[in-house]
Amino acid sequence: MSDQTYLTVAYLGMIGALALWTWTVFARSKTLQNKIDSLEKAIESKNETVETIDVNTPESVENDS
Repeated sequence: MSDQTYLTVAYLGMIGALALWTWTVFARSKTLQNKIDSLEKAIESKNETVETIDVNTPESVENDS
């Protein structure tokens, strides 16, 4: 191969590698964002269903007497 052909193939290979890397980064980012969204929904639904529990602190015990 001539030098110019070698250089062309190398550049096209680098462009292809960068395109593949970029695609995988965005795919992983989308997957991670979906996991974060589902975790936020789970936390929100858990917070809505949590009941407040009255803890017996010294102040509340004194007030009850």
